[in-house]
Amino acid sequence: MEVERSHYNMDFSSILKKANLSLNSDAEKIRVQSKFYFTDRGNIGLIFFLGISLFLFYISVFKAKETGAQIFLMILSIAILVFTVLVILKQLKDFLEIYNGRIKFSNTLKDKEVNLNSAFKIKVKSDIIHVKTRRSSSGSYFCVVELFLKINDEKFRILDFEVDKKDSKEAKKLGKEIKKMILEKVNEV
Repeated sequence: MEVERSHYNMDFSSILKKANLSLNSDAEKIRVQSKFYFTDRGNIGLIFFLGISLFLFYISVFKAKETGAQIFLMILSIAILVFTVLVILKQLKDFLEIYNGRIKFSNTLKDKEVNLNSAFKIKVKSDIIHVKTRRSSSGSYFCVVELFLKINDEKFRILDFEVDKKDSKEAKKLGKEIKKMILEKVNEV
């Protein structure tokens, strides 16, 4: 999580860690990359689901005696396993890189590289999302920040991250700062 430029107003290392991101900037390029931290609350949940799917697969193969139960448990365990692995792969693979008037990114397991011209725009969007539990009064609030690249009529999501609502102010500033860094890097060329 190194930011090599010295003219930024605030230290982003804390919010970068909370958003599971790393930011590297030098004279040639800017790179923002998603990180997988085992201690993150969401990632602990993913590891839990991975364990559940492996346990269900074990039960379906070695312990279940009835064929219907074996098939049901195997399908359920494979579905949970595939979902969990895809989410982990997304976190390991997502990145955004700007260099020499080009932007290269991977978001939602899709890689794309685009030449930037004068017709591009970067938009930052942030939303507060409430995830309800069974009790109507409780739940969790998250802030999702997304950066979009718009060139002519095409729109691409180039980066997204999520933090707890209490960190939303910092996350929004980080999104705006990344946008500013992209614009500065493109205008250097």
